[in-house]
Amino acid sequence: RWTAAHSAAAMNVCKELVRQVRSLRRGGNNIVIVFACRTFDLENDLEIKNLLGKSENQSFTQIPIKEFSDEQLKEILGSDTAALANSQIRILSMPQNLAVWMQLKQDGIRPDFRSATELMRRFWENRRQILEQKAGISAEQLNEFLHRLLDYIEDNGEISAPTVITQLNPKVRDALLSYGVLQQGQTRISFCHQRYLDYLIAERLL
Repeated sequence: RWTAAHSAAAMNVCKELVRQVRSLRRGGNNIVIVFACRTFDLENDLEIKNLLGKSENQSFTQIPIKEFSDEQLKEILGSDTAALANSQIRILSMPQNLAVWMQLKQDGIRPDFRSATELMRRFWENRRQILEQKAGISAEQLNEFLHRLLDYIEDNGEISAPTVITQLNPKVRDALLSYGVLQQGQTRISFCHQRYLDYLIAERLL
């Protein structure tokens, strides 16, 4: 549930997917649909409540997505657990934070962080360094590209932008796509995770 303008279109897509899956199940097909949303929307969004409430004898099973338990984290982190403070382990119990940390580890970085924001800062420092060393993209080039993208997103209240605005510097665009920062559809381009965008907007405001 992003902005009011895009939520309606997204919700229509979800409704149609649910309708088609129900139709296939009535025809004997063993198929399920995974419908993900924020807990806040599940409890407060009337459209989502109405969609999930009309089960038509095909009930939904609610599976809360919570933080990783200590046991799960120990299994995932392995020997790295010993090198992390308890406060850092609590931060990594959130799946998105853990994904960022794992990506940095894969790149050979052991980030020092005391908060989720610091972890995201280390991610962007790492990506800027990689882009400069491996793709030959200067800080000035990257900042110019990101500023143009952020200007459009903030001015229009959206979370994506037309691909055409990235054509002025396809080298930077392609590098960001290659290193998992951006993702591109047929006509739109967006960040792979909205937290990447949120961090850049907050950084620019500060």
